[in-house]
Amino acid sequence: AGSYKTFQMLVCGTFGLNQPEYDDNYVIVPLSFARELFEYEKAVTAVEIKLKEGADTEKAISRFTGWLGDDYSVLGLMEQKADFYRINRVEKWMTYLILTFILLIALFNVIGSLSMLILEKRADASTLSKLGADRTLIRRVFLAEGRLIVTAGAILGIILGSLGCWLQQTFGLLKLGGGGHYIVDAYPVVLQLTDVLLVLVTTLLISLPATWWPVQLYFNRNSKGVNDTQDAS
Repeated sequence: AGSYKTFQMLVCGTFGLNQPEYDDNYVIVPLSFARELFEYEKAVTAVEIKLKEGADTEKAISRFTGWLGDDYSVLGLMEQKADFYRINRVEKWMTYLILTFILLIALFNVIGSLSMLILEKRADASTLSKLGADRTLIRRVFLAEGRLIVTAGAILGIILGSLGCWLQQTFGLLKLGGGGHYIVDAYPVVLQLTDVLLVLVTTLLISLPATWWPVQLYFNRNSKGVNDTQDAS
């Protein structure tokens, strides 16, 4: 009574996807054979329903749940592949954190460039001071220059990144490797407004305060000279 029920069947062919989660776990057999093997003469374990393109998945799940009651589980693709999508979300946030760390390292270049610019413009700052510009105005000029550099870089990066996403969506430049059989042959990409805003806000929140440090350091070290030059004028 405890033995497994077995049947013999002639294998008609094999097809590999090069994806172990499918190749190692699935066998396609006639429905009549599966019902006899598992002793499900009339019952079924699951029914797959494909919605029309553009249909509201959550609304459809809610309706089916109301019709079928609590005795049946109605799952969308997100729920069926919950582990897969959870891994994707983790990878997405890890990529975000890694790129944010790279941004922090790149800020040293911005600080160095702005410091060199301030040193090169000392004569111009002295001229502005002689013309009546006070220390606060000169500081604002350098801060505006730093903010302009950071903002221009952020906007240019957003444009180039969006262009790269569009090229990938349109032409599929980056192909899926591994020799597997997939529905698509290129890496799928979706440009989301929330992601764009997150990148822009993160870049500005980290970069804009960084432009203040070299300007403040310069004026702290040279405040006496600037004030003396202004008084002499």
